[in-house]
Amino acid sequence: MKAVNRQSMHYKNKTILDWTAFFYGILALLFTISSVVFAIPLFHDHDETGLVPRFSTAILSTGLMILSAIWFIPAILLENVTLGHREMKMPAYLSIKKE
Repeated sequence: MKAVNRQSMHYKNKTILDWTAFFYGILALLFTISSVVFAIPLFHDHDETGLVPRFSTAILSTGLMILSAIWFIPAILLENVTLGHREMKMPAYLSIKKE
């Protein structure tokens, strides 16, 4: 019986769920980066004056971070679903007799 290289099988056949989780993760990362970019000048102004002169930018930054969390949760869930599907298929794949 031939040994199965599990690492190569892991990356060989990507499903749409794999790419969907990656897409959601990239969107979450983009929202996080944009939120931090908008928040850095606010923290700098707050350290100098003790005030937040651009309150709308603070709301925008907070909203982007919330959107980041909202996009990150489906990425985690889809990754776990994909892993579960892959683990369910592995015993069936290994039970096939090769002649």
